Order: sequence, then C-alpha cells, then structure tokens
Amino acid sequence: MSATKRKLTTLGKSLPHLTKQPIPYFKPGVKSLRLDLAPKNAHWGARHFLKDDLPRIAYANPDVTYQVNKFRQFTREDPWKPSLQLEFADGTKRDIEVDGKRSEEIMKDVMKLAGGLKPTPTAPST
Repeated sequence: MSATKRKLTTLGKSLPHLTKQPIPYFKPGVKSLRLDLAPKNAHWGARHFLKDDLPRIAYANPDVTYQVNKFRQFTREDPWKPSLQLEFADGTKRDIEVDGKRSEEIMKDVMKLAGGLKPTPTAPST
C-alpha cells in the first residue's frame, strides 16, 4: 500500500526559502528598514530584493520594523531612483544605493552595513 501524497501548505512551501543559508541576522542595534520603489516597469533589482530577500530578513529579524513604499513612475523623462534606508537604535540613518543594482548586490550591501551574528536566546527572568 502506498502512502498518500499530501499538498504542502503555504508555510510548508515558504519555510525552506525563509531559512535558506546563510540566514541574514542583523546586529542588535538595527531599528528599522525602509524601501521605496516603483511597483512595476522599473527598479527591477529593488523589486526582486523585496520579493526574495526581504522576507528572509524579516523572518530572521522579527524585532526590526519594515516599511515598503511603492510609488508610481510618473514620466519616463523624469524618473526617480529607488532607495533603501536603515535606521539604528542610536538614531542614525544610513542610505544604501540600490539604483541599477541586482538584488544580490543589494543584499550584500545591507548585510555589510547591518549584518551580525545569530542572536543568543535569553532566559526568561522570574
């Protein structure tokens, strides 16, 4: 008798991608990440980063606030550039150049600036 095949749930499909190595842990001082981009027809590297890399970052760093703003490109003659900004607990903000970059390059730049070791779990105080 053969075992019946079961469909994977959405979580079952997503979990291997979210936990893909290396896991993108941030330093403890990272407070927020903001990404501004066009929803279509431009900013392909930033859009790919949003789809593939940002969910992994958010899964590994649940205490960080994430904000994604999608703005329309009004004219081809006057385009605007996508932007990514990291804010740290001490109030400093660092911009990362994402215009014309591939998502892998954006991820490397983010991890170079904010990457850290796996956080150690703390024991609950009683």
